[in-house]
Amino acid sequence: MKAGATTWKSWRADVAGLCMVGAISVVGYLGAVQPALRSNEQQDLQQRDLAAQNEKAAQVTTSINVLKRQLVKLEQAAAESPLQLQSAQLSNQRLAELTRLASDNGLQVDGVRTGTISTGPHFELVPIHLSGRGAFKTSTAFLARLHEQFADMGLTAMMLTDNPGNPQWPTSLQLELVWYAAPAVTSAGN
Repeated sequence: MKAGATTWKSWRADVAGLCMVGAISVVGYLGAVQPALRSNEQQDLQQRDLAAQNEKAAQVTTSINVLKRQLVKLEQAAAESPLQLQSAQLSNQRLAELTRLASDNGLQVDGVRTGTISTGPHFELVPIHLSGRGAFKTSTAFLARLHEQFADMGLTAMMLTDNPGNPQWPTSLQLELVWYAAPAVTSAGN
């Protein structure tokens, strides 16, 4: 019987020792191994994020370089362009030239006036309203000549009104134009 009791005591000691080793292993895993694994996972995630950000930065740098080259080409083209913008202070002269062009193309001008000037860094936008009458064919000829003679102007709106019941009735013409004028020069003291 003593031999069985000794076996039981040593077995209990073995179980207790195994439990202690298991507990130390769990504590060691939770305290050292698991945080190290998490740290490696976080480091891997951060490295992937960094690689993605580096790739994006490289793409942005490439885009910036392409845009800089395009800007240089556009600035060269603008400098070499025969089109030189005139000052908006010459608006009365421009209105007289428009009126003369319309009359030369068979239109009767009823009114021409400028609107409020919009100022930008590279040009001023001068809206011009022109109203008149004439045949449809003369209206289209005027628009073609307008584009040829005034490359610094654009057409923003056009309204043609006709009376199909009376072919002798002239076509009414309403044009909204925009004139790209040179930016205003300001003195340094202002």
